[in-house]
Amino acid sequence: GIWQASNFLFSGTIQCSNAGILTNLLVRAGTNFYPATAVDTGSQGTNFTLSVSIDTTLLSNGSNTVWVVVTNGSAPPTVVTNAYLLLVDNAAPVIASSLSPSVWLGSNFTFSGSLAKTNSGVGGNLLVIVGGATNVVAPTQTASNYEFSLSLSTNGLACGTNLLQVVASNGSSTPVSATSNFTFLFDNQAPGFSATVPIGWISGTNLLSGSVARTNSGLGGPVVVQVGTNIYRVYPSVTNAGSYLFSTNLNTANFSDGTTAVSITVSNGAGPAAVATSNVSLLVDNRAPELATGFAQGAWQSSNLLFSGNLRSSNSGLPAALRVSVGAFVTNVAVT
Repeated sequence: GIWQASNFLFSGTIQCSNAGILTNLLVRAGTNFYPATAVDTGSQGTNFTLSVSIDTTLLSNGSNTVWVVVTNGSAPPTVVTNAYLLLVDNAAPVIASSLSPSVWLGSNFTFSGSLAKTNSGVGGNLLVIVGGATNVVAPTQTASNYEFSLSLSTNGLACGTNLLQVVASNGSSTPVSATSNFTFLFDNQAPGFSATVPIGWISGTNLLSGSVARTNSGLGGPVVVQVGTNIYRVYPSVTNAGSYLFSTNLNTANFSDGTTAVSITVSNGAGPAAVATSNVSLLVDNRAPELATGFAQGAWQSSNLLFSGNLRSSNSGLPAALRVSVGAFVTNVAVT
């Protein structure tokens, strides 16, 4: 009832009813014959011990029969044949996983898989080795196979291709082990980027542009620019140098006057993604200055006229001068 693998030591005791000499002793397993020697235990020829090494790799996996044929020295000789059940399993478990070698991973992830059943089952825990760390996981038996799942830390892994190994053994008395190698892509590096933001007080439509350095996994989507409640998703273009360029027009009519917060977010192409965000601000002024004068419109004037008034500034301040024109008369008036 115990599964065996590799070389198996078959042993036992032969008892004779009368003292005598064993003239023939033969052990057969499958189609293979093993000459064996019985050793007298010193009980005056009535007790002998038998020991022979059987190479189970020459047998079929599953149930096998070991035949022992004993012939004594009487005349005529007595031949005794006994059959013994030998369970053999030299098959290592076959390990499968859905881990993709072409999908970028960005942080701790769950690694799962299955083991096809062998005759003797699985011999204990599995070893999952990644980044120099060995993880132990106990598989769960199902109706058709064994399944396993564990969360793996990516701490200390290098960006790029990494190796993951799974070691499993069958349930034989001498376990037969198998190691399966899997590769996966890892990138926890957030993209570096720079942006050129309009400087000073702005109005109307203005250009925001920038560049993003490429990581191993590339970009995970558009560059996201948020100004107040306005969100711009900008899909960058790839340059020959492998970086990304992006630009978008910002319509300041959609923003509040004054200092307006701007956030720019980029992410790499791993899952979950590594994200980088930069926070800047814009100075927006879409309000024209307000002019008030004491000039009496519709009143007839003669001789020299003193034109004066008050100018209420906008967020961006007052102009250095006003342009006043009356017919062909044009002059610039300083603002104090």
